[in-house]
Amino acid sequence: MPSKPKAYDAARAEAKRYPGEKLVLVLFFAFMLAPLTANLFGIEFYTDNFEKRLKAKFPPFNLEDKNIYRFPQRFTEYFNDHFGLRDVMIRGYVMLKENVMQASQINKVVMGEDDWLYYKYEFADADPMATYMGTNVMSTPELVAYVNVLNTWNEWLAHRDIPMLLMIPPNKASIYPEHLPQHIQPVRAYTRTDQIIDILEKHGDFPVVDPRKTLLEHKHEPLFYYTDTHWTQLGAFYAYQQLMQQIAAMLPEWNIEIPELDDFEWTYVRRPSGDLGRMLVNFDQTIDHDMAYMPRPSATREGPRPRILMYGDSFSWALLPFLELQFDITRMPIEEVIDPAVIEAFKPDLFMFEVVERNAHKLAEIGAEVKAVSIGPGR
Repeated sequence: MPSKPKAYDAARAEAKRYPGEKLVLVLFFAFMLAPLTANLFGIEFYTDNFEKRLKAKFPPFNLEDKNIYRFPQRFTEYFNDHFGLRDVMIRGYVMLKENVMQASQINKVVMGEDDWLYYKYEFADADPMATYMGTNVMSTPELVAYVNVLNTWNEWLAHRDIPMLLMIPPNKASIYPEHLPQHIQPVRAYTRTDQIIDILEKHGDFPVVDPRKTLLEHKHEPLFYYTDTHWTQLGAFYAYQQLMQQIAAMLPEWNIEIPELDDFEWTYVRRPSGDLGRMLVNFDQTIDHDMAYMPRPSATREGPRPRILMYGDSFSWALLPFLELQFDITRMPIEEVIDPAVIEAFKPDLFMFEVVERNAHKLAEIGAEVKAVSIGPGR
């Protein structure tokens, strides 16, 4: 019987020296396949949405769509939001950076001075930092398409005797830029928001509420959270006052009164860390501030109320309690395709868009995705 080759014996001896090799290989492939397995079976370990935002939807692929060139970016946004075990990996990554590498910033949070946190996005078109710096301005064709889409919406509503209004809450950096890191500085003073406001004021057929000036006049008060992207209840109130002035002018037959600060009892309160703080883990137990309020009887409208249909984002949540004191209001998520049948069934006295500054440019896309309708007489 022939003897076994020496190479065979050497291989067996080597395998005995490293009995854990197979285990390492098994673990390696298990880690590689874990995200795919989690996707296939819908496995999630965290369901609290600690980023506190809506995740990107799967983008439609249509070769006839004039925005088809944006499909790769939209698909990247979708994949980045939905790959398996994403939240587990994010939490692990953040904890590793903070506890081992002593780094306290992830790609969507900018650490400012005095523990102020700011939101950052990887794509410049929706990045508040790029908007503040003026590096994501729109081209003239984009601006023309933008105002045309919204004017078409306004025309459709006007045929149904429904006035339209747009409100653009500012990014935190637009009101409190002084707490940003020194390396984040404006490149140009004329921002995309300035472009949008200017073209709508010149060529739009509907009013726009831009609260930036109002909030800047009150910025010595707590208008934004330190650890959150959003405005406080006090910040929302000052924007609400300006909004009410515009609504009163649009609906004079309703004799709408503008509430004052004294129509509410205000109390300084502490609150848990906001959406940005929860992303950083070591900030998730940080105490933030807010102004709680209790409306006095003078803040509430008696008798019949105008009906408002609002398509809004997360900034609208702080506005709603104020608006509900004066109106019968229904809020729809602005990410949804706007269905004209819903508008006609609701029969609002006012139709309103609310979209935060960093996403204001996306209104053209939202309007363009509307279900096919013809401009014609309504009610």
